[in-house]
Amino acid sequence: MDMTEVRSAEQATEIAVSFLKRHRMLPLPISALRYLEDSWEVKLDVGAFVTRIATVHIHAKTGEITDYTVPVEEGKKSRR
Repeated sequence: MDMTEVRSAEQATEIAVSFLKRHRMLPLPISALRYLEDSWEVKLDVGAFVTRIATVHIHAKTGEITDYTVPVEEGKKSRR
Protein backbone atom coordinates (compact mmCIF):
# COMPACT_ATOMS: atom_id res chain seq x y z
CA MET A 1 0.00 0.00 0.00
CA ASP A 2 1.27 3.47 -0.89
CA MET A 3 1.70 5.61 2.18
CA THR A 4 1.08 9.26 1.42
CA GLU A 5 0.86 12.38 3.53
CA VAL A 6 -2.58 13.04 5.01
CA ARG A 7 -3.23 16.72 4.35
CA SER A 8 -6.93 17.11 5.17
CA ALA A 9 -9.54 16.10 7.72
CA GLU A 10 -11.43 14.41 4.88
CA GLN A 11 -8.45 12.16 4.05
CA ALA A 12 -7.91 11.29 7.73
CA THR A 13 -11.61 10.47 8.12
CA GLU A 14 -11.57 8.22 5.03
CA ILE A 15 -8.62 6.26 6.45
CA ALA A 16 -10.32 5.85 9.84
CA VAL A 17 -13.67 4.80 8.34
CA SER A 18 -11.98 2.26 6.06
CA PHE A 19 -10.01 0.84 8.99
CA LEU A 20 -13.07 0.43 11.23
CA LYS A 21 -15.17 -1.09 8.43
CA ARG A 22 -12.57 -3.87 8.12
CA HIS A 23 -13.45 -4.69 11.74
CA ARG A 24 -17.15 -4.99 10.89
CA MET A 25 -18.17 -1.64 12.31
CA LEU A 26 -20.30 1.00 10.64
CA PRO A 27 -18.66 4.24 11.79
CA LEU A 28 -20.30 7.65 11.70
CA PRO A 29 -17.62 10.38 11.58
CA ILE A 30 -17.76 13.02 14.32
CA SER A 31 -14.52 14.97 14.11
CA ALA A 32 -10.97 14.97 12.73
CA LEU A 33 -8.35 17.18 14.35
CA ARG A 34 -4.68 17.63 13.47
CA TYR A 35 -2.21 17.73 16.34
CA LEU A 36 1.12 19.43 15.77
CA GLU A 37 2.63 18.49 12.41
CA ASP A 38 2.52 14.72 12.58
CA SER A 39 -0.79 13.38 13.90
CA TRP A 40 -4.52 13.26 13.18
CA GLU A 41 -7.13 12.22 15.74
CA VAL A 42 -10.42 11.04 14.26
CA LYS A 43 -13.48 10.38 16.44
CA LEU A 44 -16.30 8.20 15.11
CA ASP A 45 -19.52 6.83 16.57
CA VAL A 46 -19.53 3.03 16.20
CA GLY A 47 -22.62 2.28 18.31
CA ALA A 48 -25.65 0.68 16.71
CA PHE A 49 -28.24 1.73 19.29
CA VAL A 50 -26.22 3.80 21.76
CA THR A 51 -23.40 6.26 21.22
CA ARG A 52 -19.97 4.59 21.37
CA ILE A 53 -17.07 6.83 20.39
CA ALA A 54 -14.03 5.20 18.78
CA THR A 55 -10.81 7.19 18.43
CA VAL A 56 -8.28 6.55 15.65
CA HIS A 57 -4.84 8.20 15.56
CA ILE A 58 -3.18 8.53 12.15
CA HIS A 59 0.40 9.55 11.36
CA ALA A 60 0.09 12.61 9.12
CA LYS A 61 3.23 11.91 7.06
CA THR A 62 2.50 8.25 6.23
CA GLY A 63 -1.23 7.73 6.72
CA GLU A 64 -0.53 4.82 9.09
CA ILE A 65 -2.86 4.04 12.00
CA THR A 66 -0.67 4.60 15.07
CA ASP A 67 -3.26 3.86 17.76
CA TYR A 68 -6.97 3.31 18.20
CA THR A 69 -9.53 2.68 20.92
CA VAL A 70 -13.03 1.26 20.62
CA PRO A 71 -15.31 1.30 23.67
CA VAL A 72 -16.48 -2.01 25.07
CA GLU A 73 -20.03 -3.17 24.40
CA GLU A 74 -21.86 -4.73 27.31
CA GLY A 75 -20.83 -8.38 27.56
CA LYS A 76 -17.95 -8.12 25.06
CA LYS A 77 -14.18 -7.71 25.32
CA SER A 78 -12.38 -4.47 24.45
CA ARG A 79 -10.84 -4.12 20.97
CA ARG A 80 -7.45 -2.63 20.55
